[in-house]
Amino acid sequence: VFTDRNSDDCLIVEVLQSVDIDPEEEETADREGPSPPELQGGGATAEDTTPYDREKEMEERVQRGRDAAELVFWDVANSTESTDSHLITMRRLRDEEAPNLMEKCPCPSSWVTLWLVSGSMRISKFRGTEPPLNVLVHIFVARLPHVESDLVMTLNMPLQRPEDSQNKYEDGMAMLLGLVKTLEVKDWDFFGGPDD
Repeated sequence: VFTDRNSDDCLIVEVLQSVDIDPEEEETADREGPSPPELQGGGATAEDTTPYDREKEMEERVQRGRDAAELVFWDVANSTESTDSHLITMRRLRDEEAPNLMEKCPCPSSWVTLWLVSGSMRISKFRGTEPPLNVLVHIFVARLPHVESDLVMTLNMPLQRPEDSQNKYEDGMAMLLGLVKTLEVKDWDFFGGPDD
């Protein structure tokens, strides 16, 4: 979707199946990672896990979310055949920055990780038929392990002139954070679930 009738800035929204990669075992690249306990029965309880285990699990969950967000950035660079890509910023968002998503999420908020990644890429429109442009890319990734999905919003902002980069960067960041703030899943059944 183009953000403005007079602009090449565009927003892409995707739902991707979550896949965790074990960097030490290349043959596991197509295997899904561990998912959290089921929401109703049969899962771990507070008595099953020591405080240290919960803390370690949280750290691992955050790291998997960070890895997924970075992977999405490099996947976009690869799929657009970017000739020069740079990761500029990467930060974990607080639950309050996506209030509608987090308040209505049917799992503990500690299961969900929210990331914002920004970078630049040099991309040719129409697969090389036009000269490459520098493009600012802002990506929001919500890792939703209870439905084994990542919700991704990508904002691409071509730069016509290098001096536009700071303003475009700030405008893009504000635009994407504004969208994240209003993001809401109306029907969580849309995602199916681990058994679907």
